[in-house]
Amino acid sequence: MLIAITAVVWRYRERRYLVFGWTLFVVTLLPVIGIVQVGLQAMADRYAYIPLIGLFVMMVWELE
Repeated sequence: MLIAITAVVWRYRERRYLVFGWTLFVVTLLPVIGIVQVGLQAMADRYAYIPLIGLFVMMVWELE
């Protein structure tokens, strides 16, 4: 799923907001799923809403 969405974003890369939103989503998702540990916790599920900001950026700018 991530590869498919990345391919779609790459296809429409002239729409900079898609690239920005997707990059923000993927980068902020890394600590949430535990790939990059930030602090004492192994997983930060309580911060799962932060990666959604990237998806909201993509949706809002697409609807505009």
